[in-house]
Amino acid sequence: MNVAGCWFVVCFINLNLNLNLNLVGLLPDKNYQVKLTTGEAKADLSFKTRNDQFPIGKMTILPGGESDKTIVITEAGTPQGYHLVTRIRITA
Repeated sequence: MNVAGCWFVVCFINLNLNLNLNLVGLLPDKNYQVKLTTGEAKADLSFKTRNDQFPIGKMTILPGGESDKTIVITEAGTPQGYHLVTRIRITA
């Protein structure tokens, strides 16, 4: 079903009578409100999607093509700057 530009994919798990709801087609860094109603049960939920623009602190560029060599990452990123491992150079 499509509601206000968002797609809802609903999957029932009959064994435990749980409802698994996936929201797809949402935009990054946006606030959303969800209202669920079934019979007399109601639930309201507000949430914000993650921003898909993240700071890059260090970039490791891998050689192009395929490789059978193991890549060992020894340096982690931080919340202030992620360690991006990629095959292509990302420019701002």
